[in-house]
Amino acid sequence: MGTAGILLQDTAAQHVPWVVPAISSGCRVVSPEISESVISEYLRSSATTSQERLVARGMSNREIASALFISPETVKDHVRAIRAKLGAPTRVHAARVAWLAHSANAGSAA
Repeated sequence: MGTAGILLQDTAAQHVPWVVPAISSGCRVVSPEISESVISEYLRSSATTSQERLVARGMSNREIASALFISPETVKDHVRAIRAKLGAPTRVHAARVAWLAHSANAGSAA
């Protein structure tokens, strides 16, 4: 099955109430104590793309296609690639990771 999350040994017990249901529903989890460093590393290792930013804003495939002057089918391919890159099981998870990454980047720029 593989790894479904990363928790710190010192604080793992306090996260069990939300971690177990999240993993059971197919999500991946990261301990809140290390999530900021994980997002920062993501930002350093690969800049977010315009598609990731538009997905993070909650735009539909058709809206993204219109904004980037590409077809909705191309957007679907990009969203699939973004989900794979982020290890996100759903578009919503990918949008959340991209949004968090953008927020972290905006906060570090200030």
